[in-house]
Amino acid sequence: MKRLFVAAILVAAALEPLNAQTSARANDITNLEAQRVEPFKVFDNLYFVGVKYVSAWIVKTDAGLILIDTLYEPFGDLLIENIKALGFDPKDIKYVIGTHAHYDHTGNALTLQDKYGARVAMSEEDWQFLPKSKPPHPRRDLVLKNGDTLTLGNVTMRFSVMPSHTPGVVAIEFPVFERGQPYKALVQPPIEKDGKPESLASIARLEKMEGIQVSVWVHPIMDRQFWERVDKLKKRQPGEPNPFIAPEAFQTRIDFLKKPAP
Repeated sequence: MKRLFVAAILVAAALEPLNAQTSARANDITNLEAQRVEPFKVFDNLYFVGVKYVSAWIVKTDAGLILIDTLYEPFGDLLIENIKALGFDPKDIKYVIGTHAHYDHTGNALTLQDKYGARVAMSEEDWQFLPKSKPPHPRRDLVLKNGDTLTLGNVTMRFSVMPSHTPGVVAIEFPVFERGQPYKALVQPPIEKDGKPESLASIARLEKMEGIQVSVWVHPIMDRQFWERVDKLKKRQPGEPNPFIAPEAFQTRIDFLKKPAP
């Protein structure tokens, strides 16, 4: 299992070269205390509730909560602790969106179904791929197709299926709000630089997306500046811009994915 996680972290490190720090994180991915991160608010309706290695995000709407990815064991209790620490009730989670069917993103989904009544959504391709991942596996509630939308309260999400890291990775477009002003956010899909037709097609589709102002990462290490942005966010003074409003981060990702692998 550790080999699977190490492989995943190297793929997900889309903007960070392999170095001693990355290797150390890969070897530390089941250490609860080493992975623990204080949850934090990024926008009026977007909150980080993940760990150092892998992200989980709460999207707040006026009709309940949407959780993007669920972490994995031994971080199930920590996920709930983080959600509650921000003042939210896990019973208000209406939907869990699985960006893809790897255990580090879906490992706690079944518990959220059983204990809190959340409904789990993934692409058809990744529902079929799910048995190849470590259990427990969530029950199939919703199937996301390319171009589908999901609306909860004042937030509508649009899904694009971008095969690469798994057969049915989904990218998610949705609005985030900063003092009430909307910005276009994208949950960045993990796309591999493997030269395979499906990956190249997904890169081309990603490049055609317009107006992305905020990149939401499924692994923090996909953005070299992620934790720097977090520090700036915590120290931000009134009137200073939100460091996560960074259209250039989207273009940097496109440039990286299009650059030939060494």
